[in-house]
Amino acid sequence: SKSGAGFFGMPPINKNDVVRILIKLPEFEGLKLKGIVRWASEDGESGGLRIGVQFSPFGNSREYNCVKMLETLGKLSEKFN
Repeated sequence: SKSGAGFFGMPPINKNDVVRILIKLPEFEGLKLKGIVRWASEDGESGGLRIGVQFSPFGNSREYNCVKMLETLGKLSEKFN
């Protein structure tokens, strides 16, 4: 979604960790996003973690995600929903 994502990862990662994510999809340029881990739980099948990340705000400040990434997320949402 435009506000966050869930994915699989490997420890160590904890709730409230600040993360940088690179998402690559065939028809889109790489999405570079900052976010905060909101939850992480063990995944019995993979031996790793299921992780939920809330994206940082979008805007022009250095701490924010680039507005262009929000536009790309909107296009992805239209394509896959």
